[in-house]
Amino acid sequence: MLLTLIQIEFMKLWRLNAVRISLVVMAIFPLIWAHAPGIIEKYGFYVISAYQVPGLALISSMDFILPFLIAIVSASLLGSESRHGTLPTMLLKPITRSQWLCSKLIVSGLFPFILLAFTLIFALLVAFPFGYGSFVGGTGVLGGDVVGVGEISAGTALFQILRAYMLAALSLVPISCMALLFTVLLGTGVSGALASVAVLIVMYSLDVIPWLERFLLTSHLDIYAQPYLGRLGLSLSSILLSAAVFAVIALLRFEKTDI
Repeated sequence: MLLTLIQIEFMKLWRLNAVRISLVVMAIFPLIWAHAPGIIEKYGFYVISAYQVPGLALISSMDFILPFLIAIVSASLLGSESRHGTLPTMLLKPITRSQWLCSKLIVSGLFPFILLAFTLIFALLVAFPFGYGSFVGGTGVLGGDVVGVGEISAGTALFQILRAYMLAALSLVPISCMALLFTVLLGTGVSGALASVAVLIVMYSLDVIPWLERFLLTSHLDIYAQPYLGRLGLSLSSILLSAAVFAVIALLRFEKTDI
């Protein structure tokens, strides 16, 4: 039953306008890095490899745009049910509330991986003029270095990009769960999205407090650039714990929500 619900939720996901907008927005960043003429004047380096384009696209979108898009899409996935009045009908079927919301949590948690997979593939395609061989420089995703790294093989560059995109998608999963939680608490997708974006903005402001920084979701959005296993492990633990807490609270609260 849960697998069937997940398939249904995926079909609903593709019908969301927020998803289409997200795909268009995330296609813009690779195009800019691959073809904008003013990169050297603005940033002081040339893009010389196709593997640098997805790295730079990830760096430039991860701090603000990607978290906001993920929050909006996740809130819309549940909010669309209330907006179209389909929620009471769905709950009349032989499924539990927990199963229904769990399917949405799974799909919204997978969406960051889908969106970043699209961004990566599109970036590699539009960057083909730069070539896919070895080059002198860096991908930008491991320590943030693009120049002064030395020669890097195509295999190593591809591994760094794949690793970075996987970790970046994972760091966005708690934001998906948080957006669904706010939508459950507030009742509408618009309210859930606005609350999620507001919380993210506040978190960006609170990273100046040293003892609080480790607990903020926004502090772990750079996990893709962390080369040290110790800090990487702490970030992964925090990300998984945050996602689990948000999901459990959403499930418990949804069971008591009047429809």
